[in-house]
Amino acid sequence: MNQYPLLSPVLVSLKQSDTTSDQLWLDYASVWQQLGWQQVQVQLWLACLPENAKTNDHHNDGDHAESLDLASHLVTLLEQAGKPLPLSVLLKKLPAGVTATEQQLRKLAQQDARLEIKGPLLKRV
Repeated sequence: MNQYPLLSPVLVSLKQSDTTSDQLWLDYASVWQQLGWQQVQVQLWLACLPENAKTNDHHNDGDHAESLDLASHLVTLLEQAGKPLPLSVLLKKLPAGVTATEQQLRKLAQQDARLEIKGPLLKRV
């Protein structure tokens, strides 16, 4: 399924205004429903967008924001393992309710200074 036609209005909205992920979730509910995405998947997608640097994404619930700090969760998993781990293994150890792809984890790791990709492995820097 080509998702670009469904996501293009969302991308336009992101470029035109300062919108939070919570507001996008509400404004584009039909898009997320068609894609079968949960709110955490939308937030992960937003975190992976280069345009996301232009948005001012604040979460209203502090505990919710902490639970969604996927990069920190990955760092913790790598520290516990004491060695680099394959992305496929890390995908299986994501918090309950969080769904991501290897590509999304790669993008997230590229944006976080604490993480480094080495082939199929994710390494703590």
